[in-house]
Amino acid sequence: MAVKVTFNDGNLEFAMNDLDLARIIGERLGYEAGQAVAELANRADYNQYKLESDLRSYESSLEEATEEFRELSELVGKLHDELDKSRLDRKSLSALCDRMDTIISRNI
Repeated sequence: MAVKVTFNDGNLEFAMNDLDLARIIGERLGYEAGQAVAELANRADYNQYKLESDLRSYESSLEEATEEFRELSELVGKLHDELDKSRLDRKSLSALCDRMDTIISRNI
């Protein structure tokens, strides 16, 4: 995206990217000013990268948690099925509870 830069003396220049803007600033206002703009652009790029990386990580965590909740929901359904039977099978109930406990432990 081109940035239009109008200077106090009326001159107009277009910067095509961050480095181009830093170069123009450096030529017009001095090397240090150009370097400061370049540094700010680098920081902004880093912050954008970090933000996107953190967001991807968060989304991945949410997807994993959603899968875990789906599995827990399925196990709760199986637990209800076992409880609806006329005779309770302690081994089946214990196995279901153990699986649920494992899922919960992984997420706490």
